Amino acid sequence: MKYILILLITFSPVFAQENIHKNIFDLKNDVQISNFENDLPAKIQIDQKKKNPGLALLLSLVLPGMGELYAGNFNSGKYFTISEGAIWGLYFGVDAYGNWQKDNYMSFAITKGGINPEGKDEDYYADISEFVSIDEFNRRKSLDREFTELYNAENFYWNWGDQNTLGEYRNMWESSERAYNNLRFVVGAMFVNRIISSINAVRSVNRYNKSLSNKQSWNISVSPETQFGISNGLRFNFVTSF
Repeated sequence: MKYILILLITFSPVFAQENIHKNIFDLKNDVQISNFENDLPAKIQIDQKKKNPGLALLLSLVLPGMGELYAGNFNSGKYFTISEGAIWGLYFGVDAYGNWQKDNYMSFAITKGGINPEGKDEDYYADISEFVSIDEFNRRKSLDREFTELYNAENFYWNWGDQNTLGEYRNMWESSERAYNNLRFVVGAMFVNRIISSINAVRSVNRYNKSLSNKQSWNISVSPETQFGISNGLRFNFVTSF
């Protein structure tokens, strides 16, 4: 028993040294597999890119609400998109009504006023809404010495016959003109919707970019841990910034 104890004491440093070399070799292999051997200490950083206010502005000018969608704030942007759809619907509706009334008063002028529609411009249809006949119109222009504005009776003839028929035509003509004039306000609403949406989109991007600096960012570093020149493993360091 005494000799066995002596043998264990003699050879235990050798076995310990072999185990240390074995552990270092295994660690080296593990580091090589993880591709950290040549790059230690390694860093992994989670980063989010800031967004471009100019791009948000452009998107909202093209289609209101898209700038907010880009900025991650479509909760407010959707109202601009819905408004844009409603405005376009109003535009097409008003334009269709104006065209419908225009067709009506042109047909009425042909059947009731006896006009020839070929080569007639908007001014002609406006003039015939104020006078019962071409003769009355030419007399008024002659009295005002506006001789260049006289109409040729052969090509520009009309005669409503009475004030009632003239009034019917004028109502249709005015309805059409009002509709076309209202289109300018609809287009103006489109412009205002885009401007407000663009401002909101830029503000949304600025808030988003500002929030990035307030969010927690993580830095993960990996480095070998050594003791007395011998590697004992890997050390993971977690660093947070606010």
